[in-house]
Amino acid sequence: MIKISLELPILKEFFENLILGEMLNRVICVCFIVFLSISIHAQTIINTEDLLQDADQPFVAQMELAGKFKAGNQDKLESYTAFLTGKRNNHRLWRFIIAHDFEEKEKKVRVNDWSSQLRYNHFVKKHSFYGFVQAQNVRILHLEGRYLVGLGYRHRLWENNTNYIDLGSGMFFEHEVYPTLETSKWRYSINAFSKQKLSERLDFSCVAYFQLHTQNLSDFRLYLSPRITYNIDQIRLFINIQNR
Repeated sequence: MIKISLELPILKEFFENLILGEMLNRVICVCFIVFLSISIHAQTIINTEDLLQDADQPFVAQMELAGKFKAGNQDKLESYTAFLTGKRNNHRLWRFIIAHDFEEKEKKVRVNDWSSQLRYNHFVKKHSFYGFVQAQNVRILHLEGRYLVGLGYRHRLWENNTNYIDLGSGMFFEHEVYPTLETSKWRYSINAFSKQKLSERLDFSCVAYFQLHTQNLSDFRLYLSPRITYNIDQIRLFINIQNR
C-alpha cells in the first residue's frame, strides 16, 4: 500500500537539499530499501513504531485516513482508517492501534478487515522489554481470526540526537481460525527499527519484522515498511510503502 500526500513546495525543498549534496548518501540508502521492499510479501503484521518516535511525550494520538473511489465502467471503493494512541509514564509506554481496511468492487465486498494491538514497553535507559496482544481478521485469506500474545527485548544499537537504530527479538504464541481449520503455533520474532533525519523537516524511518515458525523454518513472514515524512508544525505528510 502506498500513501502519498506531498505538495510542490515540499518537493522543491527536497530537491534543493539533494542538489547541495547534503542528503545524497542517505537518499541512496532510502531508494535501495524502497526498491528492496517491492519483492517482499507476507501476511498482515501490525506496525505501531511511529508512536514510539514520540515516546518522550506524555500522550500521543494519531489518525490515518486513505481512500479511493472509482465510478463508470467499473465501480470500486477503497478505504483505510487507523487510530493510534500512546501514553508514556516514566519508564512505561503503552500503545494501542485499531484499524479498518475496506474494499468493494462492483458492489461485492472483497476486503472488510479489522485489526487491533495493545503493546507495552518498559524502558531501561534506551533499551526496553516489551509485551503485546493482537487480534485481527483477513477476509481475502478466509482468516476469521488471528490472535497473538508475545514478549521480547529491544536494544538500542546506535543513537545520534533524534536518529537511531534498534534491534529487537522475542517470541509469541499465534492462534488462527479458518472456516474449517484452527491452528496454534509458537514463532520467533526478529525486528529492526531505524529513523534518520534528512533535513529540518524531512525524516526517514523504516521498520522490518521477521517472524519464524519454531518447528518449521520454511514457514516465515517478512514485513518491510519504509516511510518518508514531512513535518509542518502539528501536521505530518508522508509517503509510506508496506510490503508483506
